[in-house]
Amino acid sequence: PPIVAAAESMIANWKRVGINVKLINNTGDIVPQDSEAWDIVYRTGMMPEPLTELWPFLTMQSRARISDLEHLPDWLRQELIALDTANDWKTAINQVRRLHRLLEAEVQLIPLWQVDEYSVYRRHLEGFRRTPMYPYQDIDHWTVDAWIPPEAP
Repeated sequence: PPIVAAAESMIANWKRVGINVKLINNTGDIVPQDSEAWDIVYRTGMMPEPLTELWPFLTMQSRARISDLEHLPDWLRQELIALDTANDWKTAINQVRRLHRLLEAEVQLIPLWQVDEYSVYRRHLEGFRRTPMYPYQDIDHWTVDAWIPPEAP
C-alpha cells in the first residue's frame, strides 16, 4: 500500500543520517496511546467533515472524550475544546483554520492535509456536484440521462 511505501521511504532516509527506526504496521484504525509503543504515527484518511472528525483523528480514538486528550500538549487540548464548544459555523471554521496554522507551525504534529481524491464521471450524470467534498456526496440526487452508445468499431 502507498502508506507503507511512504513510511519505508522515510525510514530509509532517516537511516542514512543514523536514525534507526522500526516500522510497526498497524492495520487497525486505533493506534495505542502508550508512548513506549511508538514515536511517530503516519496516518492517512479522508476527513469530509473536520469539525467533527478532527478530534477523534488527533486522539486516535473512535469517539471524542476529554480523557483521550491527555497525551496531547495543553495548547492543543485547549484548541480542540474551543473547537468543540464553537456555537456557530463561522467560529467553528475559524477555529479549524487556526488549528491548522498552529499544527503547521508545531514540529510535533505535522499536518499533511491535502485533497488527493479525483472523480471521473460520465457527462450524462446529472446532480453531481462539480466540487464535491467526497466522491459520493449527494448520490441520492444523481440521475443518469438515457444514452445510446455509438456502434462498436
